Amino acid sequence: MIASVSGEVLVRRPDYVVIDAAGVGYRLAVSAETLKSVPARGKRASLHAHLVARDDALNLYGFASEEERDLFLHLISVGGVGPKVAMAALSGGPVRELLRAIAAGDAKRFQAVPGIGKRTAERIIVELRE
Repeated sequence: MIASVSGEVLVRRPDYVVIDAAGVGYRLAVSAETLKSVPARGKRASLHAHLVARDDALNLYGFASEEERDLFLHLISVGGVGPKVAMAALSGGPVRELLRAIAAGDAKRFQAVPGIGKRTAERIIVELRE
């Protein structure tokens, strides 16, 4: 399991970054919130990571904080929420605001995310409220 990636930022795009770690360029999908904390190209960065292994691909996801990674893991544990939808949800605001929305039962906050309908938003609230 890859838990973190540190090195020079080679590429910085709206939905991913590439970080050179010891000569290997790791492409990490990131949320808009994480992207805010990634420095400009040529600077050093360190991101927490999670590797998702599928039959046809290995996808690496990067996070500015452990809290964001933990929320990502909780989100993908909910039926109907895959990694791409979870990243879109994390792009909707700071982790603390998303956690408050879950605690308050604010399903509309999650319905605004592309790929999350009313039933999935309600499932997120019910399953993660604890």
